[in-house]
Amino acid sequence: MEVRIDPAGYLAQFNVLPYLVAVADEVLDLGIEPLTPAQLAHATARAIRKKPVHALEAAVVSMAMLGEGLVEADADRDLIRQHLATIGEALEANDLDVMGDAHGKPVVNLDQGKG
Repeated sequence: MEVRIDPAGYLAQFNVLPYLVAVADEVLDLGIEPLTPAQLAHATARAIRKKPVHALEAAVVSMAMLGEGLVEADADRDLIRQHLATIGEALEANDLDVMGDAHGKPVVNLDQGKG
């Protein structure tokens, strides 16, 4: 049996798409048809070249989709999802640090410029 990755099924598991997955979904633009791992890899490479600013999101979610497609045990899939959630929260926090806090105020790095 050939492994198939189901993008629509992967997205359907979330009640609310986490930031990381939402960004990757938009960038990857995988559609709803199941893909082979090779097709997923090519789609990810294409997305990274098209929108390099979101390369990390595309790569991480692509690897999570691949992982869930390769493992059969629910406990293993849950572990992949927990791992993805932790990474996604860290990436979102980093974006807030770069753009400013949640209230729109710029983040000040007090160590900047110190030798």
